[in-house]
Amino acid sequence: MAKNKKTNSNQKQAAKTTVSDSGQDENTENDKTDIKRCVIGLVRLTRPIEWSKTFLNMIFGAVFAISGLGIVFAISELPNLLLFLWGFIITGPLLWGGQYMLNDWTDREKDKLHPTKKKRAIPGGAVPAKIALFSSLLLIFTALALSSTVNLFFFAVLLLMFANQSLYTLPPFRFKERKIVDLISGSVMNPLFRFLAGWSLFSPAISLENLASVPWIIVAMFVLMQFGGYTLYRMSGRKIEEKLGYKSSVVAIKRKKVLSLAYSSLALGISLFAVSCIIGPLKPHFLALLLLAVPIAPFMLKSAKNPEEVNIEKAYYVLYIPAVIFIIAFLALYLLT
Repeated sequence: MAKNKKTNSNQKQAAKTTVSDSGQDENTENDKTDIKRCVIGLVRLTRPIEWSKTFLNMIFGAVFAISGLGIVFAISELPNLLLFLWGFIITGPLLWGGQYMLNDWTDREKDKLHPTKKKRAIPGGAVPAKIALFSSLLLIFTALALSSTVNLFFFAVLLLMFANQSLYTLPPFRFKERKIVDLISGSVMNPLFRFLAGWSLFSPAISLENLASVPWIIVAMFVLMQFGGYTLYRMSGRKIEEKLGYKSSVVAIKRKKVLSLAYSSLALGISLFAVSCIIGPLKPHFLALLLLAVPIAPFMLKSAKNPEEVNIEKAYYVLYIPAVIFIIAFLALYLLT
């Protein structure tokens, strides 16, 4: 009888131990899952697909700085290539990755109201807000520290880039909530600074003569096309911005005028690309790159007509994947011609 009691007691204890171990294992698995979600979320917050904008602007700036208007792809030489890649890593993944992360941190509460942005890493709960803030600042200041070792012009450009984005994102300025300056800060200054980042890697002199030699028709092309695209992107969040009380351009200016401005900018940007291919500094065969827009033309036309109805997550892939293909095709044409 005593033996049976002792056996039952041992069995109960063993059962408790098994339950306890099972609970610990479950907690360990949950912790691993949370860490994995957080790491993936942090990477997503840096928006890797959007680094293509930085790469594209910078590669044009670098090519023209190295070769002048002769369009010789000297950047394919190993020392130049390594310098460009180093400059891109500093500017794209580090500086812009940190700035995108900081933007999402400042907008975390507002994004909870957005039908698609609420799924982002911070409002969705994958990344704690404090970790996102620390990570963003770490990336930004690492980028600025590294840029200072390249050359003074490159550092100055990245510092201006950071200052502009800070004015756009952070209170009390929050340019993104203010009429006119939201579009200037978000879509005029950024492509300019990205181009100059590539240019300054290989033309480091800070002088009026150096700036005068910049192919401004190419810069204007990028600015106009990004201005139009960015304006339509802002239109997709117009209803949310109205609810939040923003006084941004898409809220304060009549819808038709905003759309007309976006359409005109895109048309002028494409026209400047064509002109630059016909009269220089690009070569005529680069006009073939316009064919890359054909597959996404139906989506672009639909989005341009009703930008408020656009699915932002879908638009990212529809627009940025062709942008990556454009970069590859552009590089291939330079290498082969």
